[in-house]
Amino acid sequence: MSRLLRLTLLASAALAVAAPGAGISAAQHGSWCAPVEEYQIEVLEGDVNCTDAYYVAQAYDIYSFDEEQYLYEYICYDASVPPAIFKCESQTAWFAVHSS
Repeated sequence: MSRLLRLTLLASAALAVAAPGAGISAAQHGSWCAPVEEYQIEVLEGDVNCTDAYYVAQAYDIYSFDEEQYLYEYICYDASVPPAIFKCESQTAWFAVHSS
């Protein structure tokens, strides 16, 4: 399956599993995006578009030896404290990615 098709399906799944009224488009500080595939996003700071956050999470290479990965407007890095797998931050938002 092509990466673009997988990401499109992932975004569609994120929209489908969102709780009514929860608003998949933006999650605010202290909230969680609905789990999709192997990931769940925790919003640590700012407003995060859940669909975009899952897109960034899918682009993150967990097997990379790079300390930081520059993905779109985010800088992502290995989380030093479990249960988060990795964290991503931009100038306006910060989120953690957990296994679901």
